[in-house]
Amino acid sequence: MTFRTPSIGAKVVTRDGHLLGTVVAAAGSCFKVDIPLWPDHWFGIDAIAAERDGEVRLRLDKDAFSSGRREGIEHLGFHVHHET
Repeated sequence: MTFRTPSIGAKVVTRDGHLLGTVVAAAGSCFKVDIPLWPDHWFGIDAIAAERDGEVRLRLDKDAFSSGRREGIEHLGFHVHHET
């Protein structure tokens, strides 16, 4: 299944149901999530497992995210854009 870039304001949750943050920007096939107490992170749409009723569920668990795991280097899966 192919997903579109989520809408600004959509809630983002991990696969195991933890609220991660809110979509604050989108560009191409990527979206930026404002994560409380963390730097904002960008995700590729291929990191989306499901989307329903203004909520985006990611393909990674909270533990995978908090461990700093990164997948891919060309906007594949979970990735971080370092902004200046």
